[in-house]
Amino acid sequence: MGSEIDSISRKRISNLLDEDSFVEIGSLISARSTNYNLQPLAEASDGVTTGYGQIGGELVFIYAQNPDILGGSLGEMSCRKIAQLYQKAAKLGAPIIAMLDSTGFRVQESIDGLEGFGEILASIADASGAIPLFCVIYGQCGGGLGLIPSMSDFVFLEEEKGRLFVNSPNAIGDNYIEKLDTSSAKFQEKYNGIIDFAGDSLAIYHKICKLIELLPHNVVDGNVIANCGDDLNRQCELTIDQCYDAHYCILQIADYNEFIPYKEMFSPSLITGFISLGGITTGILANSDNKVGDQEKKRERMSADDFSKGTDFVKYCDAYQIPLLTILHSEGFETSEHSERRLLHEAARFTQALHEATITKVNLIPKKIFGSIYSIMNSKSLSADFTLAWIGANIGAMPTEVAQKLLKDDKQTIDFSSEKAAQHGFVDCVIEPEATRIYLVSAFDMLYGKNETIAKKHSIK
Repeated sequence: MGSEIDSISRKRISNLLDEDSFVEIGSLISARSTNYNLQPLAEASDGVTTGYGQIGGELVFIYAQNPDILGGSLGEMSCRKIAQLYQKAAKLGAPIIAMLDSTGFRVQESIDGLEGFGEILASIADASGAIPLFCVIYGQCGGGLGLIPSMSDFVFLEEEKGRLFVNSPNAIGDNYIEKLDTSSAKFQEKYNGIIDFAGDSLAIYHKICKLIELLPHNVVDGNVIANCGDDLNRQCELTIDQCYDAHYCILQIADYNEFIPYKEMFSPSLITGFISLGGITTGILANSDNKVGDQEKKRERMSADDFSKGTDFVKYCDAYQIPLLTILHSEGFETSEHSERRLLHEAARFTQALHEATITKVNLIPKKIFGSIYSIMNSKSLSADFTLAWIGANIGAMPTEVAQKLLKDDKQTIDFSSEKAAQHGFVDCVIEPEATRIYLVSAFDMLYGKNETIAKKHSIK
């Protein structure tokens, strides 16, 4: 009976996993409470399908809520099934994927359901940092249930029917859904800070499969290293004269010109994501000066949201021993009231996280970096292991022309070149842009055996 009544959840699971690899767990579990007309749930897996299977031959655990059973609402036993699945996944060191589509908690089960939800949150917290946590939102995910995606590492939102919110749009003062749908994929992807991608199911499945292939499956196994079929000595189509494009630069560096972004639409002036570099999975954190969203203006300054996004990314890479490449191109801090409210706090958190990270950290300066942003963004003094800069790049307290005016001395020449920084020992190699991939592959290969013993990982601020 279970296979028919929960066909939506089973179909979603089957569409993602390798063919015929899914094994269901807990199919006979039913609601313990049968008051308030809950008797029909006795053989319905209590509204959630749980189990394990494979993606690309790799073990994953997975669960999917069934909106046909009381709107996919959570009760005591369905919560227990989910919590136990997180515990199994953590013990076996395998990623877990949540497929959410729920109207919320079952009113009929009251405190029993709420206690069960607490078990889910505790299990997610225990699994966080031990295994990758994925979440796909197909339908409603509101109120406290939004904590499940918020505590996950990678979150995907189905762009047509997926809805994520704490309060529904109509419950927010002076707002209504036709005016501004704060639960929509478009709004949440841009402003929430937890959505990696919003799109159709097929595009979401492709991204999950690529991340499963690219990322470590647990904190113990270490980073992913694969045979690289791309030429390690490939020249990049980059020149110092061209208009700098951070996305293009990353694609030129990466194996097979492939890049998997992280939180792409949230604060897009800071690019974060993953590439394979010489067969080694590598985290990318880069400043971008390209147009942001629909705006043509350039963003060459770091905002509070940039730092917040960067902190989360650095901590993820550090937890799973994924080496980090920073690509610096910025003129300083953003000047806005919105950013000013949180800027120092978020910058401090980012600085702490980057300094405490014990992973391999390589820094690339392609064009220009000015002010204290240089110090914060993976400078040698902040524990960068290796720094490269393009010939002709500018590194200094401020743009050269501004410094010249400040000193009011036309005869005094100010040299903020990458060559000057190298003379002072702050840059290890000054390179031609075309050779960027060659030098980066060599640097990460040289640093592969890095081993730092440190008593703590992160301070809590």
